[in-house]
Amino acid sequence: MSIYANIVGKFVGKIKGIMALEKTGTPGVYKRERIKDTTYYIRYRKNGKVVDEKVGTKSDGFNITKAKKVLLKKQLNSEDNDTSNSSLSRKSLNELAAIYFEKFDLLENKA
Repeated sequence: MSIYANIVGKFVGKIKGIMALEKTGTPGVYKRERIKDTTYYIRYRKNGKVVDEKVGTKSDGFNITKAKKVLLKKQLNSEDNDTSNSSLSRKSLNELAAIYFEKFDLLENKA
């Protein structure tokens, strides 16, 4: 194997821009350091799947603390949605139909 092949093989990932997320020490918050800037990501589960979401860059004023706050807001909103869905699943079909028709009547009255 030539010297050129060794050098190219070592830098293929960096040339293509494939860089993994780095841990920040804060659970659920990751970062990706580029040449000019650092980008912060949050990682959470949605419907059983892992989601990596970009929240901001260092040049925009984001840091680990702000990214953690965004993650906590996402988690609180998902818990609120879960409780509203579970409360509907406990209702009978007649109760659900009554809720549906009440909302339908409100929509008709607005139009």
